[in-house]
Amino acid sequence: MIRPIGKRVLLRRLEEEDVKGGIIIPDAAKKKQDRLEVVDIGDMDDCPVIAEDIVLINPYAGQEITFDDNVYIIAKYEDIMAVIYPKFASS
Repeated sequence: MIRPIGKRVLLRRLEEEDVKGGIIIPDAAKKKQDRLEVVDIGDMDDCPVIAEDIVLINPYAGQEITFDDNVYIIAKYEDIMAVIYPKFASS
C-alpha cells in the first residue's frame, strides 16, 4: 500500500456514471470527477479530514499515480477545498 508522508493525503477518484439520461458518454467527452475519497493521510495532527471522507480538491492539484492497477492521487491537504457530508454525497 501507499502511505502519504508529511502534510499530504492519498485520494481515490470516485467513479462517474457512464450513462446520463439514457445516453452513453464516451471517455473523451467525460470531465474528470472532482469528488474524491480520502484513503489515507500523512503524519499530521491538524488534518481536517479522515479516511473515507468525500472531498473536493483543486482540479490541478496533486499527482496521479498508478499502484497495483489502482489510480490514486497524492495531494497536499491544503489543496482540499471542501468535505462533502454523507447526506449530500449522492447529489
